[in-house]
Amino acid sequence: MVEWLSLVAIAAMLGCLAYPFFRKALTSLTIAIGLFVVFAIQLADQPYVLHDLAFSPAYLRSGDGLYTTFTATFLHANFFHIFSNVFMLIVMGMVFEEKMGSSRFLAIFLTAGVVGNLAYGIANLGDAGYVVGASGAISGILGAVLMLYPRQRTGMMIFPIPVQNLPVWALVALMMAWQIVFILDPNSNVAWEGHVGGFVAGAILAPLLMRMHKEEGLGRSEAIDIMLFATTTREREIAERIRAENVPDVRDAWLEELAKTARCPRCNAKVAAFRGGLRCGSGHRFRIRR
Repeated sequence: MVEWLSLVAIAAMLGCLAYPFFRKALTSLTIAIGLFVVFAIQLADQPYVLHDLAFSPAYLRSGDGLYTTFTATFLHANFFHIFSNVFMLIVMGMVFEEKMGSSRFLAIFLTAGVVGNLAYGIANLGDAGYVVGASGAISGILGAVLMLYPRQRTGMMIFPIPVQNLPVWALVALMMAWQIVFILDPNSNVAWEGHVGGFVAGAILAPLLMRMHKEEGLGRSEAIDIMLFATTTREREIAERIRAENVPDVRDAWLEELAKTARCPRCNAKVAAFRGGLRCGSGHRFRIRR
């Protein structure tokens, strides 16, 4: 039976994932906060929370506790573990979440976390030990941005060393080189299989999601002046940026920002961004006239 404190931790996990869809907030930032909240709960009752929510490869044989492939992503072994992961999440998230969209960022994060845990479990089938951490999920984000924005410059934490202002492809090369150290060290307690599994999942999933996003935007839509969506000073500022922007991914990021508050000029319904345009829940679709 799951202890009540573990249920509180699960509620914190679900809450940090749901919050950005009700309030204007970056998913990466709310996940980072959620990781700290869950870690605080761990400190209050470490043995029970780990027993209930950490993932064990033994579960793949028994079929029990498979939900932990999700919950283990939000647990961490110690302060260094959580701070290094949160640093990477915030740095990578704040740069790339607006580019790929919050819903796709979340889908990649969660999928990579689950796949990373499964990859570790398959590689260590029958092991009764536990694995925890968001490293697989964050590796998935790194795999995603490698496929989508390989030349974008950013930074990350490669264990104790913060690396800044390097292109994504170079950061990935450094991370993979660092993984080899753990692969060759038989005494390492780093679940490198989970990192690799999450990375591969993100690298495969991101282009698929972006392709679906692009195809979604190719349907029948009405050409419209972006200023028709701007009713406040802030919205007008964003609309001007959209008008002036020539880089499609950056323009789409500003469309995502505008969609957080804008209303459909035809029916006043809330709008959502798709690649190159906006749409509302009533079915109106608009591509932005240049």
